[in-house]
Amino acid sequence: MPAFWETRPRVLELPGQAPAFDEDELFALACAAAARRTALPDPQDVRLFADDHLVNPSRIDAYLPSPQTDEGFRGYAHRMRKAGVRTFALTVNSLQQFDWQFFRTLRRHTGPVLAAAGTPPPGGVDCHLIASVYGTAPTHVHKDTAGVLTYVVSGYKRYCTWPFEVFADIAGDGAAQRQVNLPASVRAEDHLDTATVVEGGPGTVLYWPSDRWHCALSDGRPAVSLHLAHYQWEDRLETLLRRLRRLTTAELGVRRFHGGRDGADDTAVDTQVHKTVSRLLEDTALGLHTGLRRLQRETATHFAVVPPPRERPRL
Repeated sequence: MPAFWETRPRVLELPGQAPAFDEDELFALACAAAARRTALPDPQDVRLFADDHLVNPSRIDAYLPSPQTDEGFRGYAHRMRKAGVRTFALTVNSLQQFDWQFFRTLRRHTGPVLAAAGTPPPGGVDCHLIASVYGTAPTHVHKDTAGVLTYVVSGYKRYCTWPFEVFADIAGDGAAQRQVNLPASVRAEDHLDTATVVEGGPGTVLYWPSDRWHCALSDGRPAVSLHLAHYQWEDRLETLLRRLRRLTTAELGVRRFHGGRDGADDTAVDTQVHKTVSRLLEDTALGLHTGLRRLQRETATHFAVVPPPRERPRL
């Protein structure tokens, strides 16, 4: 693994081997995610593209898998076709947050990878499920900030990948350190001469580094894949700004809006913002927060999101 990690795409296993993950278990997890979507810290962890368009969250429930209406992913795909949806891509982010036993399974797969790679990813590890029927993925050509191990559970998947330099001129500043979706006019089939292709069916494991542009292709039949993403970048400035926003919002309320209240004193509001910023920058707890976050990842095989604590009866 050190020979290709973060250097080049690769097919890690031969097709025909038994998939590392059980499709029925993944379907049950997808149904649990759909049922809990509105209660999640980020409801967008469960999202759906239907015929290349992102389904509005207010209408998505009718398009999500359910054990009452579907018998597995193939039954779900059949229901989507009957509803007039020609292509779709269901994505569940941080799939490990829905089951402790599944989280343990992922850790058994991730531990040896981290040990072989040598350096833990600064942005943590996450797991994403994609159940789909399409020819070309609705996300088209894009790049994340993660080196990805894709486990093909069922169906067929092909990924065209490109070095960062191929599309760097249209990606914008700082694109190497952030997630970027290129315009839909940038079509994978127009750039096959510079692409490295990895593909396979059930049992195949595909890999590409964090700096690679990629586009997922399939054969128009149902496919299920599990993606273990090792995020190589983390924006510490963005983390600090999010914390600053939470603090100032809690302390100022609507007073932070100019003219948000009759007789509002703009000078007083600005002074309070300055005090909040100064207190945050001087707060020694910020370093403690960073250290605790690092410790959490190290004890969770670098997964940034873990299942919630189990409910237990009071002693």
